[in-house]
Amino acid sequence: MKSIKMLLLLASAVATGAYTQQGGLTDMSKSKYAKMANTDLGAVTWTDGFWGDRFAVCRDTMVLNMWKTWNTPEVSHGFRNFEIAAGVCPGEHWAPPFHDGDVYKWLEGVASVYAVTKDPKLDELMDHVIKHISEAQREDGYIHTPVIIEEKNQGIDTHSHAHQQTVIGTKVGGEDEKGAFANRLNFETYNLGHLMMAGIVHHRATGKTTLLETAIKATDFLCYFYETATAELARNAICPSHYMGVVEMYRTTGNPRYLELSKNLIDIRGMVENGTDDNQDRVPFRN
Repeated sequence: MKSIKMLLLLASAVATGAYTQQGGLTDMSKSKYAKMANTDLGAVTWTDGFWGDRFAVCRDTMVLNMWKTWNTPEVSHGFRNFEIAAGVCPGEHWAPPFHDGDVYKWLEGVASVYAVTKDPKLDELMDHVIKHISEAQREDGYIHTPVIIEEKNQGIDTHSHAHQQTVIGTKVGGEDEKGAFANRLNFETYNLGHLMMAGIVHHRATGKTTLLETAIKATDFLCYFYETATAELARNAICPSHYMGVVEMYRTTGNPRYLELSKNLIDIRGMVENGTDDNQDRVPFRN
């Protein structure tokens, strides 16, 4: 019964604008066309009932068990790939190319739980993971562990300022396309979208900018890429979570370059021929 009352009160407050906040999952407080606004991430707690039970499972079991999976290389290289890319240990990349994005999305979930619980152990865990993510990032802002690990193992200096001009869309090792953004099915931009949202939610939950700064550098790289890439390289990328990420980055930072990038991404999507269900781009978005 308490949960039902909370839902009714919350629905009333949000609909009337009583909770026009900037710390929610999305920040629509300055969106002039928005009819509703989010509550802050930690403004509402589930006391009992179905959702109270589900949140308890997430808080007490889910996020920590997922971390055990990410942090056990024999089971998953989700975190080990970042350790290798950061130079903490040697090794080869292993796992699907979208695992970076899975780790980012898990991290966003941890931040969301932390916003409610303020558990210092979760804060410490996030700091640990974020440190390795930031150290894995290239000097130019690019981050995708399959490419970075390949570069490191070939002796390429990923922290060189000249690096950005030499590796976009190239083939590494003379094999299949492995350079930055060389293969539209490599989930790079999908991963970056999840990094953006993880950085934003972590910042709103903790007040820290550590992951947000990494996300800003990655978004700046993405802007540079789309501003300079050939039409072939700029073709639509699989699973476009970065559309949402870029818009929320604009809302968070106020950088108009990000809003312009979101428009360009939609324009590029509209030019795709023979679209797929993966990207939902069979029909131009504006249609």
